[in-house]
Amino acid sequence: MRSFNKGLVLFFSLLLPILLFLFLKYFGNNKYEIQKFNFECEIKLEDIDDLNDALSLNEIKVIDIRIDDNSKLIDNYINKVFLNKKIKIITLSEQDRNLNWFDLLISKSTLDKLLKCYSANSLKSFVLLLDRKNTLRGIYNIELQSEIERLNVEIDILKLENE
Repeated sequence: MRSFNKGLVLFFSLLLPILLFLFLKYFGNNKYEIQKFNFECEIKLEDIDDLNDALSLNEIKVIDIRIDDNSKLIDNYINKVFLNKKIKIITLSEQDRNLNWFDLLISKSTLDKLLKCYSANSLKSFVLLLDRKNTLRGIYNIELQSEIERLNVEIDILKLENE
């Protein structure tokens, strides 16, 4: 009787995960969605003349809005995203940063307008994630490692949406 109980427990311990897997495979929906943001701003990204060509491309874009700091750490974080994800990255700043991706010099007043619109903290650099239709999908504090990880995951989700 004792071996029968052990056999029964072993049978159910193997059968239960298989049944659960099959149930989820056929009836589960493994779909992730990223929120779409809509801001009414004084200035829009499309209003920046030199940025229009880059925004017209039908690909996922990351817009890096940099405020007065020339942080190598932020450059390294964004460079990892650039190399690993193969997406379009555009840096908007007052200074020429000599980066591997598109770097656009814009005025301080334009930067301030973008900051007022998209960022709660006007002293920090941040990143915007745009999908293929230039819809804003995320705002990230690029100085935090957790935000970089979230950006990477959401880029992967956007890529899966278009497959």
